[in-house]
Amino acid sequence: MATITAGNDGYTGGGTTSWSGIHDADSAKGNVWNGTHADIAVQTRHVSGTTYIVQRTFMDFDTSGISEAPSSAYLSIWGKANDNADVIVIKGTQTAYNASTYNEFEGWQSGWDNTHVTAYSDKYENWSLLSVNQIDLNSTALSDIASLDTFKIAIITHDYEYLNTAPTLSNNYLIGMYYNAAVDSSKHPKLVTTDAGYSNN
Repeated sequence: MATITAGNDGYTGGGTTSWSGIHDADSAKGNVWNGTHADIAVQTRHVSGTTYIVQRTFMDFDTSGISEAPSSAYLSIWGKANDNADVIVIKGTQTAYNASTYNEFEGWQSGWDNTHVTAYSDKYENWSLLSVNQIDLNSTALSDIASLDTFKIAIITHDYEYLNTAPTLSNNYLIGMYYNAAVDSSKHPKLVTTDAGYSNN
């Protein structure tokens, strides 16, 4: 079993007057990287008439020491402050961490949805506050953990961003989490893998 703490992490996001304008944007208005936590780390909101807000979390993990696909893996992320969104983990492509990271995930394009991006997990429901969230990763993620020196992810809302469905007015979907600079190291985001077993011969 290997436990790898996130190298870079943080969030980026913004708002505009149309759902497509913020969902498909190629950069964000705000971003915070390698901090202690965010009360709002991932969100989708429709506020004050035609204003839509989206925020995404990105992370990377050094997997250069893993050459064989693990038999299983999960993300260990401590929740904080907000817990009213269902999320999904998708494949990130970020090369730097700034406002432009906002659209750096595989499959981004105008009008993108679940048919364009690469999912690394199923829909994760029931985000937990002040306790750990264990997000199981799928076989695509397991393969990439072995083949990539840096395993990159984005965490987004499932029912709205991933499915490209605009939220209704006055409904706020958001979660909070701890990041890699949290004072308590036990709350740092981690990738936990289980080595592939060997059959009897």
